[in-house]
Amino acid sequence: MNYWLAYMAFRIGYGSYFSSPYDAVYYGGNIINTNDKPYLNIGSYCSIGKNAKFVMTHHDYKHTSTHPSFSKTFSRGHINIGNDVWIGLNVTIMDNITIGDGAVVGAGSVVTRDVPPYAIVVGNPACVVKYRFSSEIIERFLRAKWWNHSEEELIKLGIQSKSPTEFLDVIESVFLTAHS
Repeated sequence: MNYWLAYMAFRIGYGSYFSSPYDAVYYGGNIINTNDKPYLNIGSYCSIGKNAKFVMTHHDYKHTSTHPSFSKTFSRGHINIGNDVWIGLNVTIMDNITIGDGAVVGAGSVVTRDVPPYAIVVGNPACVVKYRFSSEIIERFLRAKWWNHSEEELIKLGIQSKSPTEFLDVIESVFLTAHS
């Protein structure tokens, strides 16, 4: 889905959802905006907890006053959230950030720098504490791009399995060999 809100564009990928309460974007979370026209891009199959905040604006502290009546606000860039990303409750994500596919952002974290694919980050500022899988499994997930398929296809292929390698073996045999 693509949405335009005031001066900002955002896209929510297939199967992604925000937890309630719902607000101006109709999917929960808060988007703090600026006139610089940044965008928020959310990939497919993401889960975003209550009270997530996407900060798209800053005040220029070098001006005499930081108040927007006297000093223009600005954005440093877009927010890009990959596919299959889990963002916990009360997370704040600053602008000019990319959160990689499969990443997990722990509740209450403040994301001030890019998050690698399949990393688990927590804290203020959010720091990598570990990765969800080994580097070999992560590479396989990134090659497979399973999030480009429908929920029905993925369930048939075994995405609900607790074994990532079993699922990857199936999806690679079905989709990657078919396109080789």
